[in-house]
Amino acid sequence: MLRWGLNADIDLLWRTTTGISGLAAFMITPLICWPMVVPAIKERLAFEVRKGLHYLSIVWAITLLFHSKSRIYYLVGIPSLVYLVDYLFGYFGRNSLIENAFFERYGENGVALHFQNPPNWDKKPKTSYVYVMCPWIS
Repeated sequence: MLRWGLNADIDLLWRTTTGISGLAAFMITPLICWPMVVPAIKERLAFEVRKGLHYLSIVWAITLLFHSKSRIYYLVGIPSLVYLVDYLFGYFGRNSLIENAFFERYGENGVALHFQNPPNWDKKPKTSYVYVMCPWIS
């Protein structure tokens, strides 16, 4: 943007695909990063809002796919595709609903999660994750 401005070509920012996608990615990046890193913002925003903003990384990756006509499809598209396939496999293939869970607090900083393993737990590989919204525990 600085180069375009100094060369009096700033109109390329809204007239070209590179400019529009670059401006979109430039505006989205702080919304993705700052709420997770900057303490003042992190304290003011609820965890759910910060997590929701972090999903803008999908929009960010899509805008970068249109940013350049060169190898950007390989640099952004392939990692994004791997992430998408992994997410879909985890969501549809390795997901179990736990009906009853019990949380037990250990002092100020510790929490134990107790639940019965689902019936198909032994059939699955032992590389599963348990996602828990810890800020909901108070």
